[in-house]
Amino acid sequence: MAGLARRFCVLVPFAAALVLLLSLPSSHLATARVLTQYGASGPAPDLKAYVDAGCSNSSVLATWQPLRPGYHITAPWGWLNDPHGLFERQGLHHQFFQYNPRALAWGAPFWAHVVSEDLVRWRWLPPALAPDSRIDFNGVWSGAVTVTEDGTPWLSYTAAATFVPELGNFFQTQALASPVDPGDRLLRVWRKAAANPVLVQTPPGGNNFQFRDTTPANTDVRDAVAAALEARRRAAANANDTATAAATPAAPRFAWAVGAQAFCLGTAAIYTAPAIEGPYSFSGVLYNQLTSEPQLNGQCEAPGNASRAAVGGPCNQFGSRCRMWEVVDSAAVAPGVYMVKWSDQDRSRDPFSAEWYALSDELNAGALRLGSDGAFNAIDIQDTSAFDTLLSGRLGGRPFTPLRLDWGSSYASKFERLKDGRLILNTWVYETFEGCVDSCSDHKPAADDFVKRLGFKGVLQLPRTVTYSPETRSIRLFPINEVAKLRQEQVVNASATALPPASSPLVLLQEASTGTEAPAARGGAARQFHARLEFSVAPKPGAGALNFTVGARLLTGGGSRVDFTLSGTAGGALPAARDGELPLSWLRLDVDRSAAAGMTARASEGGAVPLPLPGADAAWVLPRQRLVLDLFVDHSLVEAYALQGLGRATTRIYPSADGTAWGLAVFGGASGPAAVRLERGEAWSMGNAFAGQDPLC
Repeated sequence: MAGLARRFCVLVPFAAALVLLLSLPSSHLATARVLTQYGASGPAPDLKAYVDAGCSNSSVLATWQPLRPGYHITAPWGWLNDPHGLFERQGLHHQFFQYNPRALAWGAPFWAHVVSEDLVRWRWLPPALAPDSRIDFNGVWSGAVTVTEDGTPWLSYTAAATFVPELGNFFQTQALASPVDPGDRLLRVWRKAAANPVLVQTPPGGNNFQFRDTTPANTDVRDAVAAALEARRRAAANANDTATAAATPAAPRFAWAVGAQAFCLGTAAIYTAPAIEGPYSFSGVLYNQLTSEPQLNGQCEAPGNASRAAVGGPCNQFGSRCRMWEVVDSAAVAPGVYMVKWSDQDRSRDPFSAEWYALSDELNAGALRLGSDGAFNAIDIQDTSAFDTLLSGRLGGRPFTPLRLDWGSSYASKFERLKDGRLILNTWVYETFEGCVDSCSDHKPAADDFVKRLGFKGVLQLPRTVTYSPETRSIRLFPINEVAKLRQEQVVNASATALPPASSPLVLLQEASTGTEAPAARGGAARQFHARLEFSVAPKPGAGALNFTVGARLLTGGGSRVDFTLSGTAGGALPAARDGELPLSWLRLDVDRSAAAGMTARASEGGAVPLPLPGADAAWVLPRQRLVLDLFVDHSLVEAYALQGLGRATTRIYPSADGTAWGLAVFGGASGPAAVRLERGEAWSMGNAFAGQDPLC
């Protein structure tokens, strides 16, 4: 392969090799001696002050504040990012997420812990994990939960420390923790495993600076590995190939994927183990950047020295071409259809942080390297099979082009399969106010006063159900049905009416100045409501192709506003279409913040809504296809969904008019003769996720 066309003997970096040798099952005490020998500064001296972080001030979560979301999860004070480890046990849903209670910025995260009986009303618990050991004093980073056959939940997390800096930065390994008292329904106290770190070895061509975020070890990744092996065994048996059938190994008991950058490519590496505590062995690649972007062949290069791997050239964690993949995850979204998602960051791109996914219905057992240590230590990168992946990147016999998970500021999502069979996705939404740096892990000094007044950074998105849409070769994401439990008063109930243009929209919910009485002005509807708007565009007979726009306007005080629009083109031939009907050929969901106020970034967000192939379904014609737009408005966070989740854009707004109850208006129009209407408009005020839910500390 151009740019990588040489035989490469993989050498685990010296620091990784040293820790790896000293962290074998029989050498845990030796590991501790090595860490001490390197003279690491160790955990921060004030950690004990944060044992009950969030407990004493959690009442703020149920208090109305101008910009703090009320029916989403935020931290009482401090920084919040990646959600992980959602699981259900004894009638409680446990949710964990990255949390820094010591600053309004990223830094040495804890694992925050909240619980719920219904996934929408939550109670705060003390942090489950703290950065309190020599292997994780720079943070207990993201991970997952694996519930073993005996019912024990194991937290897997990335331990980050600079005791032996890797490429001048954090040395990352994978570690475990389990409950101290499994009989405690709330699982308040957790113990880190004596075997930690359970995984140090990076994938071939990788490094311990870019090696993080495990998936669960006994769910969808393991099941995909098992399905590939079984398919190979069946195929061999059908061909009377007894040798191949006999040589096919048994499915592993545990298998997880870990995000990495290997040979400069974003990678989801597979590791398998006979027991939850290991030993874990590299067993192939689930998916990588070369599979999703084959044009990168020859555009990446292995690091020539330590500094280049981290910050220079095309081999760059934040590279414009070849970059690190973090928070990888995978799940079956339909029988035989696998989804893999990843998060990446690119300083040459807006947004800096984005999430992607790919779908595949082909498994390649040949990409697995089970029980083959030699395959790890000698990779012939002139042989393209060295970069084969378990998921082929093909759906229905055609390559699948990766798609954005969300057109807004969503990031670092993780799957969880509920006991009722639903697959849900939990996601972090980062701040985007003027002055944010990167994903707002830091901010410019000019924003200091605003951040102090805000009092938090980061929000968890509503849990969203994941379903496969075969007609569009894509997925739908939509807030779980339980969110309706937070509905209070219906504040909009509009019947069918013609839509006016955007210059004079139809007001459905009046904007109001309420001073300090905003919460009482209209209940939760002041800035907390769910609006469902159903539009139609009915072309006149013989109208021909036309462009159209329908939309909603959020009125945020002082003449400021934010528009959410569905725009598209209808036209072309479709045999099933009748006179006065036109097939949709293009559709977009957009958020226009150009007329917003305060600290809101004015950049627009949005993108294409997947549509079926031409002629795939006669129902995808106007006006039979109703254009449904859902808005979940919650102070500084708005989740917008088109066509029941085929299109998604999550945005942040920070208007300056604190004493304003927000309003809602609608508008629309077309470039040709057509009736553009609001068929139905409804909105409900929404309650608070923490109201009446005392902390369990």
